[in-house]
Amino acid sequence: RAYLVFGVLLLLLLAIAGQLTFRELNLQVLTEGLDLGRREARTIADTLRFVGDSEQGIDFSQIQLHQQKLFRNIQTRIETRVFIHHVEVVDRFGMRQLFVPNPRFEPEPVGPAYDLSVPSEWPGAGQQIVSVPLAGQNGSVRLAIAPEPILDQLTELQSRLKTRVALAGTAAVALLVLGFFYVLYL
Repeated sequence: RAYLVFGVLLLLLLAIAGQLTFRELNLQVLTEGLDLGRREARTIADTLRFVGDSEQGIDFSQIQLHQQKLFRNIQTRIETRVFIHHVEVVDRFGMRQLFVPNPRFEPEPVGPAYDLSVPSEWPGAGQQIVSVPLAGQNGSVRLAIAPEPILDQLTELQSRLKTRVALAGTAAVALLVLGFFYVLYL
């Protein structure tokens, strides 16, 4: 009877450890995706500041003048980043000044800027938006992070972790059983 209780408690301990590990992994992967998006948005904002810098902040007429060059520059940056869905530059009134889709995804409809608020749950439908203000608070760079590539990466990591946890659990149980029989032998 004591052996049964010991076995059940050991399995319960392994289940709790596995659950905590997977929860931490989920949070870590999602946070990493958001951090990468924030860094990329800051880099793009710095590029825009370099092109359109003026005494009042960002001069969007310069952004419009160099729109094709900026579009190509930003698209080259984001097409190697599988988690970025699109980049949008808006002025302080929310009007879209530049929209750069990642060619890996379906294009967004062209039109005036729309409210891209952060979803309350992650991951959820749509994209997670990272917003970085431009110089002088004249606008912002909004970078949409597509959840699918991050979730694919998470699924792959979870699969590998499950295998490793199962192997480690099996080895631990085998070692305990071996130790148990050795103690009985003495």
